[in-house]
Amino acid sequence: MRILTYAEAVARWVAAGRPTRSDAEIAEIHRVFCSPCGIYYRGNCRDCGCRVRAEGWAVLNKIAMATEHCARGKW
Repeated sequence: MRILTYAEAVARWVAAGRPTRSDAEIAEIHRVFCSPCGIYYRGNCRDCGCRVRAEGWAVLNKIAMATEHCARGKW
């Protein structure tokens, strides 16, 4: 399932022209929502299975993809 949700996220992102969030916005989302979340584990969301990091390339970081949002609606 993880590979499927990741593939869907990347497909949406590419179809939209690969828009990205700013480095500051990525770091803020990670600090406020992801890092303290009970389902966050070692850089990954256990709900959707995607990588969620404070920095990094969009293709490897769901937060950086401006088309994507938290599976639980937090961001």
